[in-house]
Amino acid sequence: GAVISDQEQVIWAGYDDAPAKEPRLAYKYIVTGTGVFDRTSRQRMLYVVDAQTNKILFQEDQISNADVNVSIKGQATTGTAADACNPEATAAIPYGKVVSGATTFYADALGNVTVPNAGTTPISLVATIGGRWFSVVDIANGTVGTVTQSSAGGPLEFMYNATNLVEDQRAEVNAYIQANKVRDYTLQYNPAFPTIGTQTNWPVNVQVAGTCNAFYDGVSINFYPAGGGCNNTSFGVVVHHEYGHHLVNRAGSGQGAYGEGFGDVIGVLVTDESQLAVGFQVCTSGIRNANNTVQYSATGCSSAGTEIHACGTLLSGCVWSTRTNLLVSNPTDYRQIVSDLGVNSVLLHAGTTIAGDITIDFLTLDDNDANLGNGTPHYTQINNGFAAHGLPGPALDYIAFTFPDGQPALCNPNGGTTFRVNVSGTGGIPAPGTGNLFYRIGTTGTYSQVAMAQTTANQYVASLPAAACGSTLQFYVGANATNGVTAFSPSNAPASFYSAMAATAVTTPFVDTVETNLGWALSAVGDSATSGLWTRGDPVGTLNGTIEVQPENDVSNPGVNCFFTGQGIAGGALGTADVDGGATTLTSPTLDGTGGDAFLSYYRWYSNAQGGAPNADVFRVLISNDNGTTWTALETVGPVVESNGGWVFKEVRIANIIAPTATMKVRFVAEDTATGSLIEAAVDEIKIRLISCAPPNNPADLNFDGFVDAADLALLLNNWNGIGIGDINQDGGVDAQDVAIMLNAWS
Repeated sequence: GAVISDQEQVIWAGYDDAPAKEPRLAYKYIVTGTGVFDRTSRQRMLYVVDAQTNKILFQEDQISNADVNVSIKGQATTGTAADACNPEATAAIPYGKVVSGATTFYADALGNVTVPNAGTTPISLVATIGGRWFSVVDIANGTVGTVTQSSAGGPLEFMYNATNLVEDQRAEVNAYIQANKVRDYTLQYNPAFPTIGTQTNWPVNVQVAGTCNAFYDGVSINFYPAGGGCNNTSFGVVVHHEYGHHLVNRAGSGQGAYGEGFGDVIGVLVTDESQLAVGFQVCTSGIRNANNTVQYSATGCSSAGTEIHACGTLLSGCVWSTRTNLLVSNPTDYRQIVSDLGVNSVLLHAGTTIAGDITIDFLTLDDNDANLGNGTPHYTQINNGFAAHGLPGPALDYIAFTFPDGQPALCNPNGGTTFRVNVSGTGGIPAPGTGNLFYRIGTTGTYSQVAMAQTTANQYVASLPAAACGSTLQFYVGANATNGVTAFSPSNAPASFYSAMAATAVTTPFVDTVETNLGWALSAVGDSATSGLWTRGDPVGTLNGTIEVQPENDVSNPGVNCFFTGQGIAGGALGTADVDGGATTLTSPTLDGTGGDAFLSYYRWYSNAQGGAPNADVFRVLISNDNGTTWTALETVGPVVESNGGWVFKEVRIANIIAPTATMKVRFVAEDTATGSLIEAAVDEIKIRLISCAPPNNPADLNFDGFVDAADLALLLNNWNGIGIGDINQDGGVDAQDVAIMLNAWS
């Protein structure tokens, strides 16, 4: 609570920056207490209050705080070479820690931190080399540099290795600073690099017993004192290299030759110097050099040999050559480009070897359109850099294709849908007038070839042909280079192709992902199954060895639900909830198949091959156009084909089965009617798709293919005495008058 002092009557005439218009009779008092929300926060306020109006004329905080502004520094070796080669100078200790009482404070990247002091009494502060992300351990001495100081407020500097007379203290400072440097560098080019951004107090061990080495053991990086003809290894590139092994580990790649090479790559990129570990033994050279001519060897790793450190120079050589190429083409941002590629390449690598897949990794990271065939923004620099060491990337396509307006997803059934195609040279020179369109109507058969119209040099217009409404038109384009090589788009056509639907509009009035209940019936009159009844939910998968009998997952993502036959328990027996004793029926709500050419699609799962009487039963799909009064077979799955599990997509044109109406229904019947066997079925992602086409010039052209022929007559006869398709004169029924109109219009 608050304590109020005795009131003192005063004449208020103003104070410094709080002047008074005229003297006023007032009362002065002091309120002492704690904060409302922070009881540890002490408050003491002076108030001057008008004696007549009770208005506060003046208030002043009586507590003076004296925060300590700490700067943590150390004497660190300058440059990138060993401590025996370069002098020391004052450097910031990034993210360093200082302790006040039971509280630890961490500095920023420049080694600065403010320690609060609520009063004027000096506080004791203890700083030990180490910080938020790394802890330093001096193996030989057991302790590390610690500085203790007191301050009542204001600036305070901590200096590690202040005298610079002891090797181990210098090693502590150097190793800590360089570890933070390579960590920050990594996160600069990938803030989401696995583990690195959140890993704290990771051990950096110095003065490890031995000489002339450094190592990574999966849980720390370790450095040796001077001796045996070598300098202290706690410096620059050596620290970067060992931390590079940690990056390889966290990225999920193997070590071996690749780990050694990537460690060198990190050192090269952080320092932008090709010589690695200058001063490891002598100050005039390093132990390896990325500016090399090492070549890839399919049988012996590299021309430098098979020893993993020697083989690693193949990778550092490729990266340094790429860096040198980028320096010429991108002098202002070459380091950013090569660093981004280098840091992130490890995330794409697997195994321990150095081979051509790394070239592809670099090109993939550089790519901006998911097509390496047409090059990448820095393809030449990267490819030439790796090719200089025997690891060229994939050759460019001779010709690149672009589509300024994209490719059409719909095309006019009457023909005439056009799209622009531009070609340009990548690995070759386009030959004028050689552009061609290749197409087929449907999903099988050979492709027809027609020339594209050339508007200007290397710019074409392709025109798609007429096709029956609702049919699929598959196509690709090609052109020649001046050397006679033909290039295609897609590049591997006809294995890949573009696709368009012959229609003027496509709508999807019914979509059921089964995530919510849209009114399906899970049983029907006459069902006799005693188990494995249809249900909606997230299925628990069942396995017979490695074969999935009931699905564990639905089709859609996101989403988990589907219809399936019986829910067992995780780890339960295979036949616990499969279909037994008869049939179980799943029936849709009423579906509208009017308003266009209606297509029904769904994913289905059926398994009858794993029980004691395999491949004896079937899975039936039926369709109705009178709200379920009568049913027509749509498909029968099994007893052998497509009956061993797995999601299968099915789409049918409803008019090919039955006349579409506004009262359509579909049902799925799973049954175990033969000798008892293991039966599981599932259904997901049910859709009605309506394809609309502009009416043809001739109303007797029922399939909109531009002709009145036997195909149209078949459609009419299939709906004899019905309504809708074939009612050419629109008198409410399909009859002889419609046949007469069709025959008069026969093509």
